[in-house]
Amino acid sequence: QGRTKRVRVCVCVCLRDQIRRKALAMGADYRRDWSRDCTHCVTAFHGTPKYMEAERGGGLNVKKNWILDSYKAKKRLPIIKYLFFRGRGGG
Repeated sequence: QGRTKRVRVCVCVCLRDQIRRKALAMGADYRRDWSRDCTHCVTAFHGTPKYMEAERGGGLNVKKNWILDSYKAKKRLPIIKYLFFRGRGGG
C-alpha cells in the first residue's frame, strides 16, 4: 500500500543516492538521465537541463521532499505541493 507504482524517476539533486534508494524502496524505477519512459523528474531547481527535458517530454518536475516525505509517511503522497510550476520559479 505504501509502494510507489508505475513511477519512474530521474533524480538530479544533491543527496541523489539517498533519494534514489528511498524511491526504489517504495517500488519506483530509477533512471540516471531523463528518458521518455520517465514519469517524474526529482530536482532541486527550476530550469535545469533535466527539468527542461522533463517539461518538454510531458513529465512532472517535483521537489526532492516528495520522495523524502512519502518515504517517511510510508505511502505515496499527493504531489501537488511538491510540483514545480512554470513561471513560479519552483516556489
